[in-house]
Amino acid sequence: ASHVVSKSHHVAEAPGWRLELFHKNQGDLQEKWIPFLAAHGVERVNLTMKGKEDNVARDVALLRHHLPHLHICPHFALKSHHKGRQLEHASNQFVEFCRRIYESSVREVLVVSGSTGTGAVPAVKKHDSVQALQKLAAVRHEMPGLGVHCAFNPYFIKPDDRAQERRRFMSKLQAGEGVLQGVYLQAGSDLCLLEDGLQFIRSVTKPSFQIHGSIFRPSKQFLAQMKFRPWNGV
Repeated sequence: ASHVVSKSHHVAEAPGWRLELFHKNQGDLQEKWIPFLAAHGVERVNLTMKGKEDNVARDVALLRHHLPHLHICPHFALKSHHKGRQLEHASNQFVEFCRRIYESSVREVLVVSGSTGTGAVPAVKKHDSVQALQKLAAVRHEMPGLGVHCAFNPYFIKPDDRAQERRRFMSKLQAGEGVLQGVYLQAGSDLCLLEDGLQFIRSVTKPSFQIHGSIFRPSKQFLAQMKFRPWNGV
């Protein structure tokens, strides 16, 4: 099912809403979601990565074949690609992933770290999007026009956690200079923390920097999950 609708905004132009797809496998994508997208005229989608065996680049190629004008933003989760190896391996996999989707005429990707340990903001990030952004920025001449997006959570309750999240965002901006074009905000319901986070992002980025907000399309399963183990700010 699809649980999140993302709303994009930047000062120059509002690209519009996007549908985030949570498909089970490639068969589900072809038999259920491609007809749905075509029938309802959906123009923009995000493809999530659900596990180590997912082949998002393959799904991108399938969507591009059936819906050539669809605007696709695939997700890349570094934690799904470390396979017990060093961070260097996951970062290299990210660059190769970008090359593959670029060949399918995709010009946007969302990269997220994944973390180890417990707590709101783990002290050690084994699968760090900062290094992945550095790797991609070093070869950006190979993929002109590719725009990368990172994640940001404005909903941490503790001030120290919010400060750490902001420091990481600044590190991502520096590491991804030339390729980082936008940010996806985690969905949440604390409007004060959201506005505070938006003011921070706007204060450190250019007017053209894209900010994507998320809105849940509730389902019984997802509401139960949020009740049992809610995200920060939800």
